[in-house]
Amino acid sequence: MLILFVILPLAAALVLQYGTCRLTMGLSGRRRGRAALVRLLPLLLAVTVIAAVAVGRWQIWRSERVSPVTQLIFFPGVPGFFFLLGLLLGWRLWKKWWAPRVIDDPGP
Repeated sequence: MLILFVILPLAAALVLQYGTCRLTMGLSGRRRGRAALVRLLPLLLAVTVIAAVAVGRWQIWRSERVSPVTQLIFFPGVPGFFFLLGLLLGWRLWKKWWAPRVIDDPGP
């Protein structure tokens, strides 16, 4: 259960976001703006899918006597949270490894 709801979404999102950022790294000039939009695509898709699943599940349980809030927290809430966390970690990992570094040279 831990693997399915925590580790798998976290790892998939980390790899997806890091790969997206790494592949769009060489774009410059006019294409630089498009690269920023491409880097936002995993986040936009994740939020859209999580919201669609939440709305769909809410509609299913709205008429029943079962509390939909606890079900929404369990799925898509927990995997969605860890997927978004993985996107953030993937972006931070890319930023840490590939961002230009400023070296302060005190001089002679």
